[in-house]
Amino acid sequence: MLNDIADKLQIKELLGKSAKHIFMLVYIQLIKRKPIYQLLEFIEHTTLKEILGLEKLVDKDFYKALDNIDEFNFSEIEDKIFKKLSSISSIEASKKALVLDVTDTYFSGIDAVRKGKDGKYSKLIQIALAVTK
Repeated sequence: MLNDIADKLQIKELLGKSAKHIFMLVYIQLIKRKPIYQLLEFIEHTTLKEILGLEKLVDKDFYKALDNIDEFNFSEIEDKIFKKLSSISSIEASKKALVLDVTDTYFSGIDAVRKGKDGKYSKLIQIALAVTK
């Protein structure tokens, strides 16, 4: 579903040559948090390569993609995404949104993978509440 939305909004075109690797990193973080050095093995057990149209994966390409993120003009990307979204939906032409809260919380469970501020090991979940007209 996320890949279809990204395609409809033409986000991959905005991210250039690193887009597929950036999206791969995003999707993997949503599915199961994995460090880059464990990605290649994990990806082989998914359909993500086919979904993103990647034939050959090399871990250094993921590091390059992360480096390329610093080069992006996110204001420009945001404007282009909003224009595309406005053209394919009934969203108003004005851009009024506000992020009310961004916070981290820890989810305790059997698979605990991160040590929290309290010294307990938990999965980190980042939460944001955004409101738009």
